[in-house]
Amino acid sequence: MVGGPTMSRKAGRSEGEQTAYLKAKIANSEALVKGLKLGFNDMASKSLALMKATATMSEAMISSVDTEKNSTVRETFMQLGDLLKQLVEDHHGTQVGKLKSVVGQLEPFETRCKSAQTVLQVYSKAAATLALKTKDAALAKDADVAMAEKELEGAQEQEQNAVEELTRTMQEFENERTRMLRTALGDFIHLHIEYHARALEKYTEMYKEHDRIAPEQIEDVVGLISSRPM
Repeated sequence: MVGGPTMSRKAGRSEGEQTAYLKAKIANSEALVKGLKLGFNDMASKSLALMKATATMSEAMISSVDTEKNSTVRETFMQLGDLLKQLVEDHHGTQVGKLKSVVGQLEPFETRCKSAQTVLQVYSKAAATLALKTKDAALAKDADVAMAEKELEGAQEQEQNAVEELTRTMQEFENERTRMLRTALGDFIHLHIEYHARALEKYTEMYKEHDRIAPEQIEDVVGLISSRPM
């Protein structure tokens, strides 16, 4: 009779514990990817809304220039409106596109999760079959022994193949999972560093410009004359 189950056991884990560990790893990874996708998509939507709101502010400032009487307000709004316009054109749109690109990096991993689940199910079925055939072989008598041992040998071979496939698949799963997380999070962090550096530059310029706004002296501009009798 050939040997028993061959799935390796690390750190004292039983076969059932190993299977539960891998099953939880896949489920947790699926939940993580789903959460990240939701978060990135939400940020993309909010970035798009911010871009539109910023563009509206820019247009309001620039369009007010023709009717604004206070020269300091007029000049400041022209500068601020242009800076906001640059921020929208140069970076807001790019940020939305890059966030969607990050989401795209996560999507293929959902298929990997499903493939890993399938392989784990195949292993679980092979392990259950092996356990049953092992029990049958132990209880077999007389003429049934040869057949029971042959079936056990076949079950052991199937289980071994399933173990090897599961080990390979789960290692590939873990490699891809960590690579995906490094890439997606790295791109996410980089695009925010890039955006906020650009935004800081523009808003610093705006801050300097806004301080130039000063009230007009209405009497000097309009030339109001006192109506009191002399």
